[in-house]
Amino acid sequence: SSDVCSSDLFDKWRFVILEIFKLMYSDNQLAYECAVKSAFGDNIPESFVNIPPISSHEQIHQVLKVHFLNVDGVYTVEKLLWVFYKNVPNLKYCPMLPQVLSLLLLFVTEAEAYAIGKTMIEQSVIFLDESKPEHSDDMRGLRWYFPLVEEQFHKFIESFCRFLKKRCSAFSEIEAHFRKIEYDYIDFFCTIFESLFLGFFPLPLVIRIFSAYLNEGIKIYYRMGYAFVKVFKDLILNHDDAFTMSTMLKSKANNIRLQEAKALFTEAYALSLSKIKDKFSNLSALKLGAFKPPKQHYLPNILQPSKIIERGLFEYIWDWLPNDKKLCEGILAYSANEDGWRIKTMYQKVEPFKGRSMLLILKSNIGTVFGAFIDDIFQPFKFDYVGSNNCFVFFLLPEPIAFFSTSKNKYHLLSKTDYFSIGGGGDGAAFSLDEELNQGHTYHSETYNNPQFNLGNSPSDSSFKCVALEVYILA
Repeated sequence: SSDVCSSDLFDKWRFVILEIFKLMYSDNQLAYECAVKSAFGDNIPESFVNIPPISSHEQIHQVLKVHFLNVDGVYTVEKLLWVFYKNVPNLKYCPMLPQVLSLLLLFVTEAEAYAIGKTMIEQSVIFLDESKPEHSDDMRGLRWYFPLVEEQFHKFIESFCRFLKKRCSAFSEIEAHFRKIEYDYIDFFCTIFESLFLGFFPLPLVIRIFSAYLNEGIKIYYRMGYAFVKVFKDLILNHDDAFTMSTMLKSKANNIRLQEAKALFTEAYALSLSKIKDKFSNLSALKLGAFKPPKQHYLPNILQPSKIIERGLFEYIWDWLPNDKKLCEGILAYSANEDGWRIKTMYQKVEPFKGRSMLLILKSNIGTVFGAFIDDIFQPFKFDYVGSNNCFVFFLLPEPIAFFSTSKNKYHLLSKTDYFSIGGGGDGAAFSLDEELNQGHTYHSETYNNPQFNLGNSPSDSSFKCVALEVYILA
């Protein structure tokens, strides 16, 4: 995935990593294939819009701000994250995992990266479980790799800050300086620890720290944080601008000289560190101002692929769905191009799914793709609108965006024998189609406050032709 290492150095690091986890002579492929099957079934997505909710970021480029992978490598990280999330119930919050995987993939295969990551998670689960007497001191021994829930991450940062105050004589003076200039050093350490030092130190130094991390666990974070404060004490104390402090420190770390790098490791390993004093169970988690709770994402379970949209666009729809619908399977009940362009046929195809919800996806003659979620099905013999304020309409192309109920009326779905319409009030229906499902109209509706889906600008410019239509049942 990268050309950052010579062939000999690559082989050396690969050997070291596999030896640490006793995987040099293991066949990990079958176990990984089973995990992939468990996560995705027979439909592995070709792309991913979002990553699982294991950090405060939703997309891979927000998490891997610096990496050394090609496009396929980044996709593999996204895939692995979903495989872990679907197969490891203890994984709730782990912002370091994407960086760990991105570095592993420089040296090992996808299946090996999964095997290593799984071992790291399992070891962290055991060592952070302070409820069991036999593991009561394992957390303080720092042989675990990463926190797995939000509270553990906050307590990890707090324990590190307490450790610095107790073990680093230089830090009291530095902390006083930070307070004087009102610099948030906790946020600084959160950022570099979440990134696993990627984008902070040069890659060769990051790899050296990473190998120590794989070998001895989270302890290397405490060592390197301690060493950084000691080696760059004078630099920190001579900088009085809180606004540029982080930028200055990052620039210094990026351009670190060989002698300074040697001094870092000398200080790090001169530190006698077998255990830290504080147990997580005795700490109250820091309330980090920059922390944003992760947003829950679900991978769509689409049983039959769409002929209108790529699988990745379903992720946007699933993000918009009510929570109780996110775990549903998407069943393709009707496709106009395959089942015929008659409204009666469409009604017949969805009738067996009474009590379920629907997704309508349309493509117009000008290339726009739009649709609706309705928490009911077509009911042509009911002489009124159906659906609740959970219904919404959406654009997928040219840009994914949803328009939710304004609660100003309940004109969600009206089914007639010669047309159906969604939304109403204002200028008219959000969109409607005739008996042959090809002549449509779209207006700004009061129900959803939506634009015209044919990109028109006035009620007089409302018509469009439907060139593709699919109805998915959520069951």
